[in-house]
Amino acid sequence: MTQPSFLNGKKVAFIHIVGVAYFFLATFGVVYSCIFIAYPVLYIEPKDIQWRSICLIYVFINIIGNYFLGILNKSNYAPGIQVTDPPKSWKFCSVCDRYCPPRTHHCEICKACILKRDHHCFFFCQCVGLRNQRYFIPYTLYVALGSLHAMYILTAYLNMKYVTFKFSIYAILSYTLPGIVYNWVYTYGNITLTTASCILLLYLLFSAGFGSLFLFLAQCFLLVRGQTPYEYHKNIHIFNHGVVTNLTQVFGRFWFLHFLIPFPPNILSKQSILPCGTSNYKDV
Repeated sequence: MTQPSFLNGKKVAFIHIVGVAYFFLATFGVVYSCIFIAYPVLYIEPKDIQWRSICLIYVFINIIGNYFLGILNKSNYAPGIQVTDPPKSWKFCSVCDRYCPPRTHHCEICKACILKRDHHCFFFCQCVGLRNQRYFIPYTLYVALGSLHAMYILTAYLNMKYVTFKFSIYAILSYTLPGIVYNWVYTYGNITLTTASCILLLYLLFSAGFGSLFLFLAQCFLLVRGQTPYEYHKNIHIFNHGVVTNLTQVFGRFWFLHFLIPFPPNILSKQSILPCGTSNYKDV
């Protein structure tokens, strides 16, 4: 749970900047390349382009909405709170010099104790925990859906406008950086700045798509078990109250609606959770 020694303040700030830039470049790059470049080439009927554009914009709204709501709703344990007679299940944080609720862990990167800490997200520039996990999970789902869809669309577009995808040395090398430069200089494959940008975007989408899919599946696995990564590795199960209750504790009563559209806190209903994630205090 401690910050690696090689991560000082400037390095963390740089990684945060790179993470945010990577996110916005990939997100807006997908919308522009699919709607304005690939769709008009791949689909002839205007209705096909229109409904696919609407679906992509819907995914984009969910990504951006959950992203900003996840950033705005920090999971930090409020500074300045002092408990003189805490329950036995509360822990003392030697860094913050105070007692904190169960499931709270200190993050050296955030320099704060995080309620129900899951992990530090360099795209959110903060930790995922009690107040923003409800946005992080749908965020990873829609990033995975948008990235994998864009990979399919851009692959089909490049298959028509650049080099056909097949298992040959020339085809494989043509989608590497040296191959792109070679084809650009010697005009093989009829490469343009647009096709080169689409190829580079594919690399971003590959890591974003499969990385987000892994995070989403990992979050769902822990969610239905009522665990955080720390509790999973420590084999702690006392906060598991059944799948439905676990979902309600994170998303609220109408949990399924959060997977349809981003909702600000308390719009649907209040989360039925205490800071420790359960109404039954126990030592962890």
